[in-house]
Amino acid sequence: MARRTHIAKQEEQVNEKGLQIRDADPTLPVENQLWINLSSSSINVAKNGGIVKLNDTNYTETVVIIAANLSTKTLTVSRAVQNPSRTKIFPEGGPAQIYSTDFTVVSPNIITWGNLGLDGLLEVGDVLVIEYS
Repeated sequence: MARRTHIAKQEEQVNEKGLQIRDADPTLPVENQLWINLSSSSINVAKNGGIVKLNDTNYTETVVIIAANLSTKTLTVSRAVQNPSRTKIFPEGGPAQIYSTDFTVVSPNIITWGNLGLDGLLEVGDVLVIEYS
């Protein structure tokens, strides 16, 4: 079967392959389906039942824990986290922290550790390096 590149089209076919240019992600992408989402400026592929953004930008921020972080058990990063499970936290002098075990992302740019592995371990002045995309 010949592969097609879709520049413009009227309707989508089931199990379509090839590069697609779209205004939104497909509702039910097919494994290995590849598309450009014009509204989010992302290049995506369907893999293992999920959507992988191929043009993710990685960010690194250094955060010094203050009392407000400890009382809310949260910190805010400057950009929205697009792939929470790929977020990494490296406490200065400590081991890498694991997403969903030690911390989680609760909104586009808020990380929390309440009732998780980091809860009760951080202190004012601790330095965390956060990597995310």
